[in-house]
Amino acid sequence: MGQPYELWFDYNHTALKWHFPVGVLCDALVGVEVPVPLDLTVHFRGNSVMSDLLPFSGMADLQRSVMNAFKQAIFLEVGSASRFMRLEKKEHMMLWDAILQSDIKSFSQVEEKLMCSTLAECKSLAVRLHIWAPAHDDEVLLHKAPALRESGAAFTLADFLALAMPPLLSAAGDALAEGVEVLTQGLIVPLDTPLFWLALHASYLDHFVHLIARVPDSFLKA
Repeated sequence: MGQPYELWFDYNHTALKWHFPVGVLCDALVGVEVPVPLDLTVHFRGNSVMSDLLPFSGMADLQRSVMNAFKQAIFLEVGSASRFMRLEKKEHMMLWDAILQSDIKSFSQVEEKLMCSTLAECKSLAVRLHIWAPAHDDEVLLHKAPALRESGAAFTLADFLALAMPPLLSAAGDALAEGVEVLTQGLIVPLDTPLFWLALHASYLDHFVHLIARVPDSFLKA
C-alpha cells in the first residue's frame, strides 16, 4: 500500500471509461437486461497503456471530470459558462457533495441557479449520443439539440437523430433502422419523446442526457 496506482475496471474484457456514469456504461455494454450482480474485474495497473482510458489516480480526477462536464452542459444550454463560474466556492462544494451523496434536494438547489428559466431561452439541450457496437469502440457525438422546433413544437428524439445521425433511422424516418435501439437510464426511448422532457427527467448528475444507440457491428464498418 502507499504505492501509486492506476485504478480501472473491465466488463467482459472491455475497459470501462470511468468518466462516464455507470448507467451509461450499463446501457451500452448490457442493454435493458442488466444481470444482478454485474461482475466487474478491478485492475490496479495498466491504465496508462490503455489508449481509450483517461488516467485515474483518485477522487480529484473524478471531481475534475464531472465538474468539467457539468460546466460544459451549462455552456451548451445558455451559451456561456459564466453562470457556473459565478457560483460561490461553498456552492461548488455543495454541488459536488450532493453528487457524491446522491442528495437530490441539495443538488437541485444549486442546479436551479444554472438552468434556463424557459425553453425559449435555451440555446441547446446538453445531450451526448453514444454509438456502441459489440466489436467496436464506442463513438460519442456532441451535437446541437434544440428544445423546440421553429414552429414552437417540442423537438423529439426522432428530430435529434435525424439531425445528428440520420443512418440510425429508417429510410422513412419514422422508425429506427433495423437492429438499432436507443436507451437512456436503462429504458428504451420512444422516438416521439420530447428532448426537453428527457433533460428534465432523465439527465445524469453531470447535467447531460446520455443517449446510447446500440447498433449492429455492420453499422460502424467503414
